[in-house]
Amino acid sequence: MKWETPKVAFPLEYIAGFYDAEGGCRNPKKFRQGLTKTIHYWASIRCKHNALNEPLMYIQKTLKEFGVKSQIYDNDELVLTGKENLRNFYNLIPLKHPRKRGELKDLITFKRTGSAEA
Repeated sequence: MKWETPKVAFPLEYIAGFYDAEGGCRNPKKFRQGLTKTIHYWASIRCKHNALNEPLMYIQKTLKEFGVKSQIYDNDELVLTGKENLRNFYNLIPLKHPRKRGELKDLITFKRTGSAEA
């Protein structure tokens, strides 16, 4: 039997739930501390699925309707890139997880200096 995403009454809250549970982004604090050498404006949501990843396809389609671009990689990860795109996602999706919301906010307000040593 094929599983399908149920009709969602609140699609933005559905996406928020996925990100709060299975999402994440680059951490600018690790870059500032020199633990990572590069910083990218990148966030993703993971979802393992046996066949076509219908939940991620639904999320991608819904985000596109609101002007947020994304790509699905390896059928299990929806990736958002670009500072403005991440800002749009952050402003649109009502995230509840305090740490993940804070990390995404830190990333979109991060001022690039070029290297961890700078």
